[in-house]
Amino acid sequence: MVEKFVFYMNRMTKSYAPGKTVLKDISLSFFYGAKIGIIGTNGSGKSTLLRIMAGIDKEFQGEAWIEPGRTAGYLPQEPQLDPNLTVKENVMQAVSKKQAILDRYNEISMKFAEPMDEQAHGRTRKIARCHRCRRFVELGSQN
Repeated sequence: MVEKFVFYMNRMTKSYAPGKTVLKDISLSFFYGAKIGIIGTNGSGKSTLLRIMAGIDKEFQGEAWIEPGRTAGYLPQEPQLDPNLTVKENVMQAVSKKQAILDRYNEISMKFAEPMDEQAHGRTRKIARCHRCRRFVELGSQN
């Protein structure tokens, strides 16, 4: 099976103002799972290149694309924070979906620590009997 590139850039040039070319005639391609590093001095275009690769910056000459069905993310050097929130509130806003899952997990876990009423005990005993019966049937069918 021929391996396909998951990212491809061909003869890409990025200019800001006339005479201010940051990246010139760049060609790159990566296979799935490639580990890459971009190094250079300040102002050499590293962040610009990453924004183009992530599809954020679309104003360039040449060609750059990611394989259909794939996505690329970009984490800026300076995150965009809400100035009306504290640092903790900004972080909690960013992880709110994961926090909601964790909160639900903790809520369910706490219910396991609560004493069960007689009805719940009865259901638990029935489930245990069913599992024992099923296991007995499974063992009996193996002979």
